[in-house]
Amino acid sequence: MHKTTSLLLAPLVAATLATGAGTALADPVEIIAPYAQAAAEVSAFGNLAKAKSIDRVDRKQTGVYCVHVSDKDIDLSRSVLTATLRSHDSQGGSIRALTEPQAVCGNDPSTIFVATFRADGLHVNSGFFVTVQ
Repeated sequence: MHKTTSLLLAPLVAATLATGAGTALADPVEIIAPYAQAAAEVSAFGNLAKAKSIDRVDRKQTGVYCVHVSDKDIDLSRSVLTATLRSHDSQGGSIRALTEPQAVCGNDPSTIFVATFRADGLHVNSGFFVTVQ
């Protein structure tokens, strides 16, 4: 492959790699939340719409998300976590969020596990808000 061809393909390859399962592609709007250590608004497909001290969300499977806290000074094991479904996405369902390291999130202590469910208890992709205090 010629050098010119490689240079032209590099942005295309990078864009293709960035479209992984539910990882945000664009920079999210910064949240102004002076009393929160970290916070995010996440779409049903795992894209960050707004964020503070959260740099990525990986949708691992239907309704299962790993929310990565980017600020290394935040100790999730000593924090209070709140997670809420976006009202227009809730469909009568529920949300579960855990700060304890989970295998599906690589046992990363800087990652919040989030699962969203339909009213009948089955996993469903649903947007949500998460706040760490």
